Parts: sequence; C-alpha cells; structure tokens
Amino acid sequence: MNKNIKEIAKMLGFTREVEVMQYCGKKPIYRTAPLCDVIGTHAARRTFVVHALEEGMSPEMVMTFTGHNDYDTMKPYIALTDKTKRSIEQF
Repeated sequence: MNKNIKEIAKMLGFTREVEVMQYCGKKPIYRTAPLCDVIGTHAARRTFVVHALEEGMSPEMVMTFTGHNDYDTMKPYIALTDKTKRSIEQF
C-alpha cells in the first residue's frame, strides 16, 4: 500500500522537500527528502493523533483508537502538539 501511495504522490507532483525526523533509540535524526518518497499510511495515523490531541481529546482516548500501549509512545505526538500550540499563541 505504501508503495502505491508513493507512486500516486509522485504522479500528483508532491515533490517538495520536507524535513523528516526518525528516532534511533531516543535520539531524533533529521533529514530532508521529497514528500512523495516519504509519504505513507503512517502519515494518516500521525495526522489523526496530532489533530485529535490538538482538538482536546485525551491521550488515553487517542490510545484506544490507535492501539498505543503506553504513554511513552504518545510523548512525541504530545510534544508536537505542545510545540504547535506555542507557535499559534505567538500570533
């Protein structure tokens, strides 16, 4: 499925460079790549989690939908939403 999503994204011209962060253990590693090369099903999952948290859904409720087993796996999403909220409050 991810291969097909990448092919469709490339056909649609989703080629802008994006910053990608992946964890190696607890250390974040950043790189840039064309969006069509990194888009996949996880993007939809991550988008749901971030938007649900930003709209006020509790992390525990989100975990019931996503299947996360512990709070530590939700920390990167929660940190992202906190960062988004801070940037919005500056305006």
